[in-house]
Amino acid sequence: MIEDYGVKPPYGILYDGITYEVAGRRVLEHLDGKGFVVGMPTYREANLKLEEVRKASGKTIVAVGGG
Repeated sequence: MIEDYGVKPPYGILYDGITYEVAGRRVLEHLDGKGFVVGMPTYREANLKLEEVRKASGKTIVAVGGG
């Protein structure tokens, strides 16, 4: 689906410990992205992770889970 939208790598994949086990690992492997663990679902954490992703893996962010 990502390819259908023309989104290009590199990908930053966000997940927590549970979503990593459920689906994050497969997404990470399939997209050959760089993984980032989200500790707390807060605005501050989101901004910190956004900066980490931008520095390490570019502009495309894929979040796994999130309810």
